Order: sequence, then C-alpha cells, then structure tokens
Amino acid sequence: AAPQCIEVLTCHLWEARSAAANLLGKLGDKAPAAAGPELAKRLADTNAGVCMAAATALKQMPTHAAAAAPLLVELLQHESWNARCAAAGVLGSLGERAPAAAAPELARMITDPHMSEAAAEALVQMGQHAASAVPE
Repeated sequence: AAPQCIEVLTCHLWEARSAAANLLGKLGDKAPAAAGPELAKRLADTNAGVCMAAATALKQMPTHAAAAAPLLVELLQHESWNARCAAAGVLGSLGERAPAAAAPELARMITDPHMSEAAAEALVQMGQHAASAVPE
C-alpha cells in the first residue's frame, strides 16, 4: 500500500494527497525511502492542509526526513510562508541531525513576522549545533 500512497501524493485532489501523507506518517521509518523526498515536496503544496500533513508525516519518520534534509533547506526559500514554516518545523524535529546549512537560513528568518516563531523553535531544537548561527 505504501508505494500507492506515494503515487497518490501527486493526485489532483488535496484530500487524497493529505490522506496519503497521513498514512505514510503512520508507517514512520518503515515507509519506503522514496516517501521522504516526496513528502518534502508536498511541504510546498498549494493546499495548507496537505503541507501540514506532510510535515507531520516527516516528523514521524526521522530517518527519511534526514535524508530529505537538503530539500527541506531549499524549501526555507519558498515563496509560501506555510511551506517555509513546515520545512522549519521538520528541520527542527531533526535536532542535531539537521544539516548545518539550515541554521544560518533559520537565523535569518527570525525577523520575518510569519517565520520568527517557527525559526526560533527550530533553532532551539537543533541545540548547540545551531548556536553559532544565532545573532547575539
């Protein structure tokens, strides 16, 4: 069923994409490796519900989320603040496993009114790993 869920992530119906993300999240790290990058792409979905479902799913599969980390860092530049917040949340959930490139990007976002809370929380979750990127 998991490969079909990955396919459904690209369905034109947002309800189907959201349900597929939720099902993959329930599998956690037992989901196929392809689930991580596909869910990361859904963080930029046009529907905020799908974006949040994908973020929740990735937080439930830390190994796959870590593998998709470069894409998550790229999403910190997305035009949609929903996508940026979701990516920040998943990166924060990785803690010390988040890539070093995430910290400076998140630190720059602290002054963005849409992103300040999510960016600060992600940096705190990343711990000492991110300390050098936080402005004094």
